[in-house]
Amino acid sequence: CFRDMSSFPETKAEKYVNKIKGKKFLQYNRLQLSRIYPKGQRLDSSNYDPLPMWICGSQLVALNFQTPDKPMQMNQALFMSGGQSGFALQPANMRDDIFDPFDKNTLRGMVPLSISIEILGARHLPKNGRGIVCPFVEVEVSGADYDNTKQKTEMVVDNGLNPAWTPKTFQFHVSNPDFAFLRFVVYEEDMFSDQNFLAQATFLVKGLKAGK
Repeated sequence: CFRDMSSFPETKAEKYVNKIKGKKFLQYNRLQLSRIYPKGQRLDSSNYDPLPMWICGSQLVALNFQTPDKPMQMNQALFMSGGQSGFALQPANMRDDIFDPFDKNTLRGMVPLSISIEILGARHLPKNGRGIVCPFVEVEVSGADYDNTKQKTEMVVDNGLNPAWTPKTFQFHVSNPDFAFLRFVVYEEDMFSDQNFLAQATFLVKGLKAGK
């Protein structure tokens, strides 16, 4: 049973959640609780990436809930799978002595997952001011280093009311679906070719249902 908990600022935790020390930190977390918290220099209440900490077994990964950025979106998606109870059971492979969170060759008994997605259209995309948006959608898989990838649609010019995209199938091969997130982000491109965030939706890959 756990009797002690150690707290680490994100800067210290980042020294352990890597290819060199990640497996050792996971083994450490089997014996002791660890809590990770944002570094004090985050005066804007931004967040660090919680995924490496989760994959290496940290049980309490503290985030700035007041900031709805990508890390917080993944946090919400993770705990949505448990009915928003604040608890999520670690995958069985994390309790396998041979498992290394940064080496997909150590995944025993894990069935890879292939995902095919078509982006059809959108409706009523928001924009500040009176301008008309030129939207595109970025589809991203975030998880273990070997699963991270992203693809995007083409841009639809001057249509935020009901943009539709040319049919195209996006293919993703996920080796470790237990710790992978599927994220849709809608951006618009302005006259300076800068990307501006419009909307997002993030889901735990293991929580997806098969389409028809």
